[in-house]
Amino acid sequence: MHVKYLHALVRTLLCVQHVTARAVDNGDSCADVARGKTYYTPTASCSSLTKREGETDNDEDCAEVLEELRASDYGIERTDYHSLKSKNYSGLDCKALLAILILAVPSKSHLGRRDGGDCDKAREIILGAGRQLAEIFWVRINNIDDENPGDLYGTIQATDSIGKQDIYNRERSDYESITPGQIAHLTGPAQRSISAESGFVLEFKLTDKDADASPDDEISFGEFVDKGDVLDQLQNKTVTGAYGSATANYVVMGNAAQADIDVILINGDDENPADVYGKVIATTKYGKRDLFNKDSKSYVELKPGDKVPLERKVMAVAMDDKLVTDVDLWDHDADLSPNDSIAGAIVTWVPEPGTSMKQGIRGRYGEAEIRVTWS
Repeated sequence: MHVKYLHALVRTLLCVQHVTARAVDNGDSCADVARGKTYYTPTASCSSLTKREGETDNDEDCAEVLEELRASDYGIERTDYHSLKSKNYSGLDCKALLAILILAVPSKSHLGRRDGGDCDKAREIILGAGRQLAEIFWVRINNIDDENPGDLYGTIQATDSIGKQDIYNRERSDYESITPGQIAHLTGPAQRSISAESGFVLEFKLTDKDADASPDDEISFGEFVDKGDVLDQLQNKTVTGAYGSATANYVVMGNAAQADIDVILINGDDENPADVYGKVIATTKYGKRDLFNKDSKSYVELKPGDKVPLERKVMAVAMDDKLVTDVDLWDHDADLSPNDSIAGAIVTWVPEPGTSMKQGIRGRYGEAEIRVTWS
């Protein structure tokens, strides 16, 4: 946040206890609030200030303010208040955000022209701006030494301005049996999203294991550099080797937040431990990823309070997008009785950097909790 934003906003928040009550008493209109004639706080809405003693919210007044702002030094672009009103920004109504925006942000003559200083800009200022992040959705093995299947091992590593981390890492003894056109089983990034502010490098060292005495074959050896100059669109990049190639599918988002996802077992059919299997899928507008995918024969033992072992549990999400988590967890029964549903639900999350959210989900025979921490 720009220091001028911060100073003005702090001054505004210091007036919460005294000025908000005064504004309600005086019955100041939405237009008065947005023009800065009264102070305003994120915990109140313009509607609450105008709806007193039988008065109703004056939409025409707010539309007038937006029109003024469009033509003024603030550079507000959209004037249709009703379309903005339909949006929900974490409990702050559109007029509340606009009022705070005008109070907290100096005019563009001081900061340079701002693009689209509407509710989206206000939300960015109040709730925090995102970062330029990259998300790798999949890596496809196009050819593996003309074998079907081949035995893949090696590494894929992403290096950004912060450091290096594994996207794929398998030892020769732990090769992955894979057919041409199949997606490799990625396991990273595990700790943080890839920063793309200064670009990043994706380096491939993938090899096909040969069972005979001949040397193993290079499938995809090399790297590509993304400069971070192509934003908000899916890209495919191919890296070849002497005996094959691999293609990465990814996106660089110009304004995104990192979601750190956890799923905690609360009750697994009253068992301790429970034999948990099923799926956890995370989806954004650009693509989806399996965070957990186990069939009934490859269950994991979990006690109440344990975290489901998710892979690639950090995901970059554009600030104008939503994260959708689809959880379907089951308890495997060793006897002939049917397996039991622990928890199943689809939950939608809105990016809010600096916040942590949780949602309980239930099944017929259990319960789990999803937690998402944004940064």
